[in-house]
Amino acid sequence: MRKIKLLLSQAVEFEQERGELRDWTDQRLVRFLDTLGFFVIPVPNCLCDRDLESGDVGHRLVSWINDLQVGGIVLGGGNDIGQMPCRDLTESILLDQALIQQLPVLGICRGMQLISTKFGSQLTHAVGHVAVQHQVSGEINRNVNSYHSRQILNCPEGFRVLARSKDGCIEAIRNDDLGWEGWMWHPERTNKWDYEDCRRTKQLFTPKH
Repeated sequence: MRKIKLLLSQAVEFEQERGELRDWTDQRLVRFLDTLGFFVIPVPNCLCDRDLESGDVGHRLVSWINDLQVGGIVLGGGNDIGQMPCRDLTESILLDQALIQQLPVLGICRGMQLISTKFGSQLTHAVGHVAVQHQVSGEINRNVNSYHSRQILNCPEGFRVLARSKDGCIEAIRNDDLGWEGWMWHPERTNKWDYEDCRRTKQLFTPKH
């Protein structure tokens, strides 16, 4: 049985000493997805410049996605929205293609924020949510990690809230029609992966027969 291919977005950093713009992702997230049985393909953030022949921004990235015939997209953490324009554009195109191709999407931390802003939500500052553990409640009810200095101000249109923290911060969302889900916690940043994170991830990206 062939593994389902998942595109994984990457963070961007500028290495000043060498003058290099670098893509990176936490190996723990790749390991998390690989252990669940998925084939993980990191997405480069350099394929969104204007195509010289077509004049279309993102033309090469869309062709690259189509050639791979993937089964879903994971938007990872790192970078605030607006910090690295090349990443913002890359992930925006990934979400556009997910809509066109009806692909399931999991947004982790920044990824959930990007999904939310695409559907009309706004971001605001979060207090006391960096490098802590806290309880969330709702359809998801348990203790999670937290590494975000921003939060979404309101639930995006078409989504429902799966979990909130005690201070009211929206910690997880879902759109059933699209098969998109967002979590503000990092499933990969735990000593032992949570059973519910594993179950929800497998359920999200496994085709329904």
